[in-house]
Amino acid sequence: MSNKAKREIEDTSLEEYYLEEEEARRSKIIVSSIQNTEEPKMDEVLQAIRMMRKEMKEG
Repeated sequence: MSNKAKREIEDTSLEEYYLEEEEARRSKIIVSSIQNTEEPKMDEVLQAIRMMRKEMKEG
């Protein structure tokens, strides 16, 4: 695999990571405002989003 191809893969992965982080941040705010409780931990939110995406891909 060429360096350019590797770089493109890394850039895509990084972009997905940042999009995931942003989505989690928004979800975290929405969930905490709906429940009006303490904010959920970021990794719990990320895990939930990843599971939903995985289910959507498989389903």
